[in-house]
Amino acid sequence: MPKQLPNDWLLLITTLPTKNATARMRLWRAIKAHGCATLRDGAYLLPAQPRTEHALARLAADTTEAGGGAHL
Repeated sequence: MPKQLPNDWLLLITTLPTKNATARMRLWRAIKAHGCATLRDGAYLLPAQPRTEHALARLAADTTEAGGGAHL
């Protein structure tokens, strides 16, 4: 039987200055740790759940604090 996929997804779109390698690496590691699918550079996808929404909101806030931009 095929695996059922979620109907709703969360999309995180980020931009970070290329000069801020530390923040870029921190974001990349967190994205990998949460199991996000990468659609393209700076665009990440996770199933919509309260836990994943909170995690992506935190990553968006961290990205903004590091001088970048983020949209969830």
